Amino acid sequence: MNIFRFFILLSTLSLYSCVEKYDINITNKVDGVVIEASISNLSYNETLKYPSNGRLFQVKLKSLSNVTNIKDKIISNAIVTLIDDRGDRILYTESPPGTYSIKKPEFAAIYGIQYKLNVKIPSGEEFESSWETLPQMETELGELSIEETSIYKYVSAANNEKKIGNFEGINLNVELDKNNSEDYKYYRWTYDLLWIFIAPRPNNSSPVKKCWMTDKHYLNYQTLEKNKTNTNKKLFFIETTGNYRIYTYFSVLISQQVLSEGFYNFNKELNEQGNRTGIFAQPPFNLQTNYKCINGDKSVSGYFGVYTEDMIRWIFNKDDLSYYINNDILEKCGPVQSPAPGPTSCESCMEQLGGPSTSPPLWWTPL
Repeated sequence: MNIFRFFILLSTLSLYSCVEKYDINITNKVDGVVIEASISNLSYNETLKYPSNGRLFQVKLKSLSNVTNIKDKIISNAIVTLIDDRGDRILYTESPPGTYSIKKPEFAAIYGIQYKLNVKIPSGEEFESSWETLPQMETELGELSIEETSIYKYVSAANNEKKIGNFEGINLNVELDKNNSEDYKYYRWTYDLLWIFIAPRPNNSSPVKKCWMTDKHYLNYQTLEKNKTNTNKKLFFIETTGNYRIYTYFSVLISQQVLSEGFYNFNKELNEQGNRTGIFAQPPFNLQTNYKCINGDKSVSGYFGVYTEDMIRWIFNKDDLSYYINNDILEKCGPVQSPAPGPTSCESCMEQLGGPSTSPPLWWTPL
C-alpha cells in the first residue's frame, strides 16, 4: 500500500540539482520539493475485493526548506503525468489540494512495461523519476499464523515510579514465497487496521454506543525483509492484556509488496532514521532518490516506487488463543460521577481516540 502520511522535512535530505547528487551543508539555503508516489500491479477495482474501500494510486507534493521555523507547504496546481515506455501518458487529477490521483479504477502496472513520473510545479521547475518496472509478475501473500508470546515493558506505579510488567500478546507471522533464485527478494508489508469500540454505558439503541475506529499509529507503519532463504517472517506484535481494541472486532488489511532493490533501500533508510509513518512525518536526511530536476534549481527528495502486491484482510479471532480475554472497559470507567465532568469514551464511542465513526466502512457486512 501507499505510504501517505504527514510531514516535516529539512534540507539535510539527499539533494539533487539538475547536474549531480551532492550533500549540502545545513547553512545553505536551498528550497526543495518532496514527492511521494508509487504504483503496483493491483488496480483500484482489484483492491475492493479484499475487502476494502479501495486504493487509488496517488502522488503527494510538498515544498520544503531548511529554515526550521518555516512550515512545509503543499504544492497545488502541479501537472503530474505517468509515462510508460509504449508512449502512453496518464494525467493525475488533484483532489484534495496537494494530492494527485489516477482516476482510472481499472489501471494497474503491467509486468515488463517501464514507467516514470513527471512533475511540473507552478513555479516552473520540472522533475522526473528514473524508469521503473514491476520486479516480478506476481506475489502471493502466504499463510498467516499467530504465535502466543509476551513482552516486558515499563508501566507506571505509585509515586510516579516505573516498574516492569509482563504483558501477554501474539506475533502475527507470514509464510514467504519460495525463492528459487540466488538473488535476494525485497519485501515490504504495510497495514491498515479497523476495530470496533463499544461504549459501555449508553443503551444499545444509542447512536454513540458503537464506533468503527482506525488508528494509524497503533501498528508499525511498515515491515521490511531482505530475503534469500527465510521461509517465515514476523509482521507485528499485538498485546492482548488489557487491549480494548481486540475486545469486539479487530482486523488488519495487510499489503505484501515485492520491491526493487532501490525502493527497498529507500524505505530501509526511512526506518533506520526513526521514521515510522512515511516520508512526510519526520526530517530524514541524505536519503537516496530516483528523481532528478530537469528544469530549474530546486532540490528533490522521494522515490517513485513500482511494486508487485498482494493483499489480505486478517481478522483477529479470540478463540484462537489458549486463554480467555476479559473485557474490562466498564471496570476501568469506574463509578458514575455527579455532576459528570464531561463526555468520555465510557459515555460515547465518539470520545474514543482512533478516528471514530458511527457508520461502518462501505465494504462492511454485519457481524
